[in-house]
This record gives sequence, structure tokens and C-alpha cells, in this order.
Amino acid sequence: MKLAPEKRLFIIPVQNYSRWQDISMNQMDIISNHIRTHWGYKVDYLYSMYIDIQMFEHIGVEIIDTLVGTISSWQYTKPWDSNSYERRPESRAAIPSGEGDFYYAASFYGGSVSEVYKLTCFKGVTEDRANGIEAKWHKESHLNKHLLYHKPTCLLSPEYYWDEELIRPHIIRVKRLSSVCKDLKEVRF
Repeated sequence: MKLAPEKRLFIIPVQNYSRWQDISMNQMDIISNHIRTHWGYKVDYLYSMYIDIQMFEHIGVEIIDTLVGTISSWQYTKPWDSNSYERRPESRAAIPSGEGDFYYAASFYGGSVSEVYKLTCFKGVTEDRANGIEAKWHKESHLNKHLLYHKPTCLLSPEYYWDEELIRPHIIRVKRLSSVCKDLKEVRF
């Protein structure tokens, strides 16, 4: 990939795990550690985006805000009370029944470095693991818990990450990013 002279690409090595869920759940720790040790004062905004995506349309300054969340394409057309929140009270990601608004996708989120740090240094995943609990949707469940009580200042529609397994409703006219179809049984880490 050719970058402009003022642009830099950072490659962050990650520990190999036998399950993709473990890699996913450790992502927030990796981000918070790199903010603390490398990026804290070097960048203003930081975004996390899944690597297995395809870009179809321009993404611009509309995503620059303090705390940015993306509405999940899987939950978009469902009533708010049928969202896939973690409801088991023993999990740190638990959202009590009757609470919640949007269901946020972990595929694309970000914002100011300080807000992303607050989001990613939440130790719910670590505490759940120590207690033998794995949240329903792994780190996404923990992301949803954080964003329920720390509302995004910018809410992106599902066009910013559409899952290709779904039929796109007419209301979603633009698909900016989408998942790449994959068979997780075949993925090797």
C-alpha cells in the first residue's frame, strides 16, 4: 500500500489464539494498551474497524466526533426490546431487561482518543473471563454496555457496516462498508 509522505501505517502484533472469539475479546485491551503506550498524544481520533470488510462508498469527516457508534445491521429492523443484549446478570456486559436503545456493532466504532481509551480500558471482558463467563456477543456485548451509559455523540447508520448475509431494506440506500463473506470454521489464526 502506498501512503502519502505524512501518513503512517501502524502494524500491531497480536497474540495467536486458537479461537477467533479470544482474539476479538482481547482487541479492546490491545487498543487501550497502545493508546497508553504509543498513541495517547500522537493522534486526535482513533477508529476500530474489522479487517474483513469491503469499502464501497466514501467515508469522510461525518464520522469525526467525540464518540462514534454504528447501529448493527442485524438489529436495525428489530424492535428495540428484542435486541441481542447480554442479559445474564453475572456478566459485566449485562444490560437489564427493559433497558437499551440501539444495538451497536463492534465492527466500526471510534472517536477522540480519550473517549476510545475510556471505552476500551473497561475491564468487563477480563472480569468475565476470570469468572468463567463469556458474554453473548463477546466484545460487542461489552461495547453495547458502555455505549448504553456513555451515549455516542455521533450515531452512524448500518450503511457504515452492512452484513452481506442480510437483505438490505430500501431505507438503506447506500452501503459504505460491508462484511466479506467467510466461513469461520475455515479461518486459521
